[in-house]
Parts: sequence; structure tokens; C-alpha cells
Amino acid sequence: MAKGHDKFQFTVNGALHGTEDKVLDGSQIREIAGLEPASDFVLIQIAGGFARSISIEEEVKFANGEIAVFLSVAVTPRW
Repeated sequence: MAKGHDKFQFTVNGALHGTEDKVLDGSQIREIAGLEPASDFVLIQIAGGFARSISIEEEVKFANGEIAVFLSVAVTPRW
């Protein structure tokens, strides 16, 4: 959950989260949102009317005054 003093904010599946870091990788975003283990979840960023998948190692830069929006779904192994 975002704290009032967090500089950058983002939502994952509608839940608000925050960080003091301008840049986080996909694994860190998943961890903050409680999506662990990170490899069990697909993370999708919604921005400017477009959606893109964020890998575990991919960096996301946050902007001051904007709330980044992400969706996530659990990946079910198909054995």
C-alpha cells in the first residue's frame, strides 16, 4: 500500500502502491504488490491506451505526479 510520503505511485490490479525509487524492475514491482514468487505472475503495464508485458528484469521508470497502472495474472503451469 502506498504511503503518503512515497514519491512515486502505481496500481496493480487496482491496489495502490508506492515507492521512493524512480526506477524499479518487474520483479520489484511484483514483490511490492505481494505477487510472489515473481515468476508465477505476468505483469502488464497500461499506458497511453496501450498494454505491454513487463518482464522480471525489465526496468520501469515512474513519472512525478502520475500513477502508473499495471494488471497482473497468475501463470498456471500446463503439465
